[in-house]
Parts: sequence; structure tokens; C-alpha cells
Amino acid sequence: SSTRSVLFTSWLNVMLCFIPVTFIAEAAGAGDGAVFALAVLSIVPLAERLGFATEEVAGHTNPTVGGLLNATFGNVTELVIAIFALAGGQL
Repeated sequence: SSTRSVLFTSWLNVMLCFIPVTFIAEAAGAGDGAVFALAVLSIVPLAERLGFATEEVAGHTNPTVGGLLNATFGNVTELVIAIFALAGGQL
């Protein structure tokens, strides 16, 4: 039941299929623009699911803890992108 609610409550989950496609495109030597576009399409549903998870956890806590969770994990997607950009010498 809980797995079903996580996987099937958002139409954005259809975009999860872009995750392996991104890795395949990178390994096949696709252009940087194409790999970036696929990666963007991959990260959208992951960010949405992260928001869903933090809201679910926040619903079982008090408003202060819930707000802290949302403030902390709300920027994880941007943090991951920044870390990979720094590691790749892009910044």
C-alpha cells in the first residue's frame, strides 16, 4: 500500500524512465546537451518524490520539525547538482 502510494500517486513518475536512458546516453557518447536534457528530465520526478516524502514525514511530527525538514531537504536537489558541478570542475 505505501509502495503503491509512493510510485503511483504522481504522473511525474513516468519520467523516472529517463534515469537509465541518461546513463545509456552518457555511455554511448551522446552530446553534452542531450545528456544534460535527459538528466534534467530524470531529476524532476526525483525532486517531486523527495518533496512528497518530506511532507509525509512532516505530517507525523509537529509543525516545527516539519518546517525544519522541508527547509532542509527542499534544497537537496540543488545541492546534488552543485556538488557534481564542483567535482567536475564546472564552477
